[in-house]
Amino acid sequence: IVAVMGASGSGKTTLLTLLAGHTQADAGSIKLNGGPLKSSSVGFLPQFDFLFESLTVLETLRLGSSLRGARLSPSVDDEQDDARLLALLTRLGLAHVVHSRIGQANAAGKRRGISGGERKRCALALALLDAPPLLVLDEPTSGLDARAAVDVLRVLSTLTAEQAVVISLHQPSARAFGLVSQLMLLAPGGRTLFFGAPSRALEHFASLGRPVPSYTNPAEHYIELAADSDDQGLQALLLGAADGAATGQSLARALLQNGAVEDAQDGAAASAPPLRRSRRSNARLQRVSSDDV
Repeated sequence: IVAVMGASGSGKTTLLTLLAGHTQADAGSIKLNGGPLKSSSVGFLPQFDFLFESLTVLETLRLGSSLRGARLSPSVDDEQDDARLLALLTRLGLAHVVHSRIGQANAAGKRRGISGGERKRCALALALLDAPPLLVLDEPTSGLDARAAVDVLRVLSTLTAEQAVVISLHQPSARAFGLVSQLMLLAPGGRTLFFGAPSRALEHFASLGRPVPSYTNPAEHYIELAADSDDQGLQALLLGAADGAATGQSLARALLQNGAVEDAQDGAAASAPPLRRSRRSNARLQRVSSDDV
């Protein structure tokens, strides 16, 4: 799971809508697996879903499948497609609510339907109907309690064996943050402060004199650093370190692509973190500089 984090106004939602193809970039390009990014290759889950309250979970997926042309009509029996939908719901932990109404969010009494976490996973199931190689989710844990948020992220982590998963997170708990494999931290205005494994983030910020205090959630500490725009000296320090690391990584990638593996270990690449290729996803996002976006 690649998590995009940052303070309000850092461009998290803008970046995700660009990756999902819902917004066109003014300049530059975004590629998926070396080719142009197509919206049909991306499953996008916005922060707020638009599910019909009167439909059941299974009826919701039947409607989504029909709109995608996989079945003639949601009201026409299709055993083969129903089996596919039920398998997907079982995979997402929704087998026990397939015939439950969606209901109103945060409602009580007769208007109440499935829980908030189940509602998020139902919306996720709609995004997975086409089995896209890239899955983009805007704050999938927003509005959920700590347990439900962890459950959603655990479901997402099971998907990473088959597709790339990029999400934005807002104040995740320590347990939820522990399920993140790659962190992208954005400063106000969209500049990248850090990109890499969370374990490297601990070392990175400690080397800048900003270690994570004891008994503190690392995610909260990073967001506080990114949001402190009034401290110009701190922002200059963080941005300078991020730019230096990005330059070293870019040079190392260029050398590795040309076969100069030994040379890539010297110079600027020596100061960059080791490069790793993801083995858990068939999709590879090529990074685009913030200026291009």
